[in-house]
Amino acid sequence: MKGLTTSNYSSYARKRVTWPAVISVNNQNVPVKVINISDHGALIELDIKLAINQKLKFICKAFHRGKQMNIKCSAHVNYVIISRYGYHIGINFDAIKHEEKKFLEKYTHE
Repeated sequence: MKGLTTSNYSSYARKRVTWPAVISVNNQNVPVKVINISDHGALIELDIKLAINQKLKFICKAFHRGKQMNIKCSAHVNYVIISRYGYHIGINFDAIKHEEKKFLEKYTHE
């Protein structure tokens, strides 16, 4: 979702979650906590700072109402905020499979 302004980005339906996930950065897997998610991206919490526009792989086992979806997609860092527990990193999905996007759309638009 390159080129989105903050107001456009905020208009996408997001849902608060506590899903565990992993990001792959520089050939290292880093466990993260997903704070909220939409069909366009996620807010994740982790202990290390990432650079704006840094490329990564996002891997998450999403679950809702007895259904689950393994989400694996490429993404990039949109913004970084220092938080009480480390860093809150806003990521945008660059290449997400159609069925993964549909799962997230249904989940976030309930």
